[in-house]
Amino acid sequence: MHQLLMVPTPKRYLASRLTPAIEEQLVFMMENVRMGNQKRYQQWFMDEHLNGAESEFVSCLDLPPNSII
Repeated sequence: MHQLLMVPTPKRYLASRLTPAIEEQLVFMMENVRMGNQKRYQQWFMDEHLNGAESEFVSCLDLPPNSII
């Protein structure tokens, strides 16, 4: 067990780590918000999440528009 715990987590997994709330809100925006109406949601999302500890994780995401990974 000790040997297993000594293996570092690959950086790609740490770079894409999201909280459940952020994931839920991103999925909602991608599935339900129509183009042209997204600015209000984007501003709310930035105010809510990009000013705190989650910002380093969310800001590294490169999500294609209107698709879920």
